[in-house]
Amino acid sequence: MHSFEGFGALRRFYFVFGYLRVNCLQVIVLLILGTVRAPAATVTWIVDLDGNWTTASNWSSNPNLPGAGDDVVIDRPSTDTITLSSGIQQIQSLDSKESLVISGGATLHIAADSQVGGQFILNNGNVDGAGNLTLKGPISWYFGAMSGTGKTTFAAGSSATIDSSVGRSRRPISRAGTCAARETISSASCRPGAPIRRRSPGLRRP
Repeated sequence: MHSFEGFGALRRFYFVFGYLRVNCLQVIVLLILGTVRAPAATVTWIVDLDGNWTTASNWSSNPNLPGAGDDVVIDRPSTDTITLSSGIQQIQSLDSKESLVISGGATLHIAADSQVGGQFILNNGNVDGAGNLTLKGPISWYFGAMSGTGKTTFAAGSSATIDSSVGRSRRPISRAGTCAARETISSASCRPGAPIRRRSPGLRRP
């Protein structure tokens, strides 16, 4: 009799143990899956108008803004300038054929290789992240910062105008285009990590 009761208790123990083990494994799997980023989605600008980055209806991801896992594409024939003027926007990458303005203390965080084919204006804005950024059009850097582990390239054919109020670039800068001056600064300012310096009158451009 005691042997039968002991056998039943043992069966109940193994049943409870097995149930707990299966559920623990399910929790572990869910935790692992939760740390895996979903495949990047392509989010496009869908209106033929200038507009603000933070207006959700301008994007194919509406009602959401482009997110950290998204490859953003801006290529509309009647669109000229996209403006990011507030907040921190994190994306996977950017491919813009149009002009982009980052201002008002806003930050664009890019994780992968990106490019802007139109004019790029950084006016009290920030670019950061591990993604490399290639700027192919006119570049106006009035105030703000470029940081992160990625590199910014002023592509061949581009022209950069950097205000004397800009301090030190916190990410590598590579230039194949020309580096002009809004207030007669040294073209050495475009070199990686170089401070922005005014050119002395009569000083030859390096």
